Amino acid sequence: MKINFAFIILFFYLLLNSYGQLPKQGNTANAEIFADAPYRMNILNSQGNLCPIPIHIFAHDADGTSANIKLMSIDIYIKNASDTAYSDLITFDTYSPAEFDSLIIHHSPDNPDMNVQNFNNSQYETSTNHTIVFKETHDILDGEDYVEINQKFWYFTLMIPAEILNGYDSIIDFKVYFNIDWSVDDETHLRIFRYSTDLPKIENWYRGDTHYHTIFTQNVAETGEAIEATRMAGKYTGIDWQFTSDHSCDFDNYGISMANNWQALGNQIQQQNTLDTDYVMIRGMEMSVNNNNGEVVHALVYPNPEQPFSLPYISDGGGDYSSTTINVDMMLDSITKYGGLCYAAHPFAEGDKLPDLINGNVWNINNSDFPENGMPHPSNGTVICNNLSTPSDVFSADTNYLFKKSLYGFQIWNLYNSVTSDNSDNYYNPFNSEYDSSIASVSQLSINDSKHFMYRFWQGLDIVKFFLQKGLIEKNNKPWLQHWKTYLLAGSDAHGSFNFSNTNMYIANFGTIEDNAIGRLNSLVYLPQGKGQDGKNIIKALKEGHTVISNGPVITMHIESTSSNGSILPGTDTIINYTDLQHYNIVFNVATTYEFGTIEEVKIILGTETEEYTYPMNIQNTASFNLLDFLNNLFLNSISTDKYFYIRAELTTHKDYGTNATLYKKQEEDFYSFTNPIWLKIANNAATNTYELNAELLSVYSGTEQVTVIYNNVEIEKIKLFNALGQCVNITDNNRMVIDRNQFNKGIYIIKVSDKNGNTIIRKIYL
Repeated sequence: MKINFAFIILFFYLLLNSYGQLPKQGNTANAEIFADAPYRMNILNSQGNLCPIPIHIFAHDADGTSANIKLMSIDIYIKNASDTAYSDLITFDTYSPAEFDSLIIHHSPDNPDMNVQNFNNSQYETSTNHTIVFKETHDILDGEDYVEINQKFWYFTLMIPAEILNGYDSIIDFKVYFNIDWSVDDETHLRIFRYSTDLPKIENWYRGDTHYHTIFTQNVAETGEAIEATRMAGKYTGIDWQFTSDHSCDFDNYGISMANNWQALGNQIQQQNTLDTDYVMIRGMEMSVNNNNGEVVHALVYPNPEQPFSLPYISDGGGDYSSTTINVDMMLDSITKYGGLCYAAHPFAEGDKLPDLINGNVWNINNSDFPENGMPHPSNGTVICNNLSTPSDVFSADTNYLFKKSLYGFQIWNLYNSVTSDNSDNYYNPFNSEYDSSIASVSQLSINDSKHFMYRFWQGLDIVKFFLQKGLIEKNNKPWLQHWKTYLLAGSDAHGSFNFSNTNMYIANFGTIEDNAIGRLNSLVYLPQGKGQDGKNIIKALKEGHTVISNGPVITMHIESTSSNGSILPGTDTIINYTDLQHYNIVFNVATTYEFGTIEEVKIILGTETEEYTYPMNIQNTASFNLLDFLNNLFLNSISTDKYFYIRAELTTHKDYGTNATLYKKQEEDFYSFTNPIWLKIANNAATNTYELNAELLSVYSGTEQVTVIYNNVEIEKIKLFNALGQCVNITDNNRMVIDRNQFNKGIYIIKVSDKNGNTIIRKIYL
């Protein structure tokens, strides 16, 4: 299917006629200039000093006919977000030229191949009336000075120094006003939330964005921002690493050739990674490929972890003006050849379907065990990813594999949108920072809307849970089966967008504005040895599923041996002898901050061939349980043996915004974290089973003040009392235990009687 984008561009160009006559939000069909800044950051650095704030200025598409931007000056205003008007103009007239130069970083270089204009030729100066003025060209007709931006890209970052930020609240607004000669002026409003704490952290877990677009994404609907500014925005936001996932279909839209553009992207990333190791960028790609019904879907392609820059450009550049000729299987064959890995991008949900305009759709699973297209999802909405008449994009035709080679998982958490608007009044001012009654700001999106990021996530999780169950069934029936596990992934899919979705298409009242930005949806990977050269350990962790996904708070889990070093991590499948279970502990860590509210719910999920069982837990930070006791509680003293099952964990926190609801545009919000599973198979090597003790000999006498437990045989080792968390709260080494009700909270407890051979009896009691 060919799409005549040239006609669309021409239509919008004739409609606009000249620069600035239509509401627009990068990327549009004509020239634009806008500002960006991290949506959240720390208010203080590690030395306790105020952090400066980077304001990135970005001009785009100024190379068209009658589309040049004659930029005279920029005015940056600052205020507390709660104030109704801007009164403070930031100026630097008291700074020396050298001092002012030190605040301007990330200059656009002279790069004619990429159509990038050299910022250093702009002849910028300070002023008493403007934040920055430009003197490159003098207009003799009106007497104005300006820089003429006449190439596709021109940009720089201005650091607002800490001394200017003294006295402002933690939530501040910026208005960046562009004074443009011979055209309509433009402006961008930014709201920045500053916090006194980092994003929630757990030792050895590093947070990053797996799906992010830079300046190398360029088409008629989307763009991204400069590599160096992207890196700074990610670092300020608080994440530790990111992939670039620019569209494969865009690499023929600019530059000398697709291969040259791919190499140029790699060169820029390598250069950025030499600055320091605190923040790592990795070159990936979002490929446009055809599913088995000939419709376009997207895939995140990552390189060989041992050689992060070894992956060549493996696409065809198609998919922008015409559909790609590469299908899912061809792509996976190439990835396998080069030792890379693939995660299907936004693969299954109704709200993630690529538009009909580009013949887009979703990945197809084709399995009669899941509801087919048109039927209700188990969670909400309608299934659109299970066309039983079209071959599967997911399952392998090779009977030795369940999933196709090199397809490691699914990015089912994509594009954060909890507030949104489709109103042209606020394309540049989504928070209505001056509280103008005639402007409608963004508003909270209903979680029942198919575009809401959690609505889409729950639909995706329905599919992944089906895959997990399918994996157990197939692996338990065919022990030789390979590639039977699958993993979760999260990424923002932001295009530039450090503050809000300011580089999504918004033109002629078409499109929406959301609060999506770099790092809003992220993945954490376990890296005890650090990130590795150019992020090699990050890629390896994604390949092995050592991953937790989050939009703020974090829950992690691992199993550790009490007799040796090493951990069993999410993504791992392990066989443990039944008699060795008592020598392992399962450990959970939970972290949240004021930013993401209080812990609302921790759930442990046991997955079997037939269903998932959910167990609420009261974990506030770290909890460790003996694995034998933990599994006995999950399986009600009948641990499944000689078959794989899995354990995963979920965390929900809740934030009530209270008096700040107006500033956040939300009354309240839930935040989440989800682990990948740990797969276990318990080998039944026990000499006797767990029921050889005579249950009829166990008696429980419940009184008003005390509960007495007696096993009427002295040949036992211990009686233990466990709370609902699996924690041992009382123990005796004889056959009688007296429990004082006043010493324990009311609730369900577990009595466990054991002998020296490891045989046990378990009974629930209520205190």
